[in-house]
Amino acid sequence: MRLIFITILLLLTSIFASEDSKKPPKEFNEAQKLFEEGDLEGAIEMWQKALEIAPNLGATWFNMGITHDMLGDDSLAIICYNKAAELSPHDPDPWVYMAQLYRRNDNFKMALVAFNQAIQRDSENAFLYNSMAITYDIAGEYKQAIKAIRNALKYDPEYLSLYLNQMIIFNHLEWYDSTKGAAFEFISKQPNEPISLIQLGVAYYELNQPDSALWAIDSALTIYPELGIAHYYRGLIMLAKNDKETAIEEIIQAIELDDAYKEMAREDPELEPIKNDAQLKELISNESEE
Repeated sequence: MRLIFITILLLLTSIFASEDSKKPPKEFNEAQKLFEEGDLEGAIEMWQKALEIAPNLGATWFNMGITHDMLGDDSLAIICYNKAAELSPHDPDPWVYMAQLYRRNDNFKMALVAFNQAIQRDSENAFLYNSMAITYDIAGEYKQAIKAIRNALKYDPEYLSLYLNQMIIFNHLEWYDSTKGAAFEFISKQPNEPISLIQLGVAYYELNQPDSALWAIDSALTIYPELGIAHYYRGLIMLAKNDKETAIEEIIQAIELDDAYKEMAREDPELEPIKNDAQLKELISNESEE
């Protein structure tokens, strides 16, 4: 089955000032100000001056890493995160940011190494286990992903994203009955959450139960009408019900809502019966991107 990638929850951590007992040099604070004003290159230059005065200030290396990361200077960001981790050996944050950078670049092996390092420093943090589960899922290691989700749930059973991610991974594992059970339990507590309904619809679709799948997807769209994945699956369901016209409309709407579905539609063998439709063919063709 096609992959339904988990929407990644980004770590929203403020740039910390200093873990060092020593007062940072004035250049550190000047760099902070430049950063906040959006002058990233100026901030890096000023942090480098701060390092000339206090080369072992981990916060400076960490902030430089974040700034290089934002500028797309990945190799420099990694160097800075590593140095921050070395200078602040008990702090998980440099490892978390490093892991996220590796994951964005599809280097899942190194991302998992970095998340493991973060977890060693904060072993009861459900967010870190969830992040690891997301990484395993994207890498196609679904059983490891489920294991990470279960670890996260031990430490924070109220973390709603864990239950949604668990359903997605169940579907990737083709454990559709598990998805159904988890979805109905979740919906009984959170009836207005559309992602659980979409995952339920996916499970019904894969179990060749198009009417139940359509109910679940339509319920999700009632809550949030602009979910591309819901329209995409509605297109697949309508095609399974031999309503090609509606299927084409739904796939087109999914692509208009999220361009990522263009490539998915192009590669999806289940859409072969409608790929010769003129409008859809033009929309998903490689030539339309040039």
